[in-house]
Amino acid sequence: MSSNLIQKYIDGLLTEPEEMALFNELSNNDEMRLELRASLKLRETIQSNSINRVPPEAVTKSLLSLIHI
Repeated sequence: MSSNLIQKYIDGLLTEPEEMALFNELSNNDEMRLELRASLKLRETIQSNSINRVPPEAVTKSLLSLIHI
C-alpha cells in the first residue's frame, strides 16, 4: 500500500486523507522515505532525459519527406 501511495503522490492523485496518511507514515518509516527519494529521483531523471531527446532537423525533414509532408 505504501508504494501505491508514493506513486499516487508523485502523480498528484492523492486525496487529502491519503496524503495525510502518507506523510504520517513517512515520518516514522526510514525505508519508505528512501523509497520516496528513489521514486522522485527516477521521475526527475526520466523528465530530464526526455527533454533532451530532440532529433536533428535533418532527420526530421528526412522522415517527413518520406511520408510526403
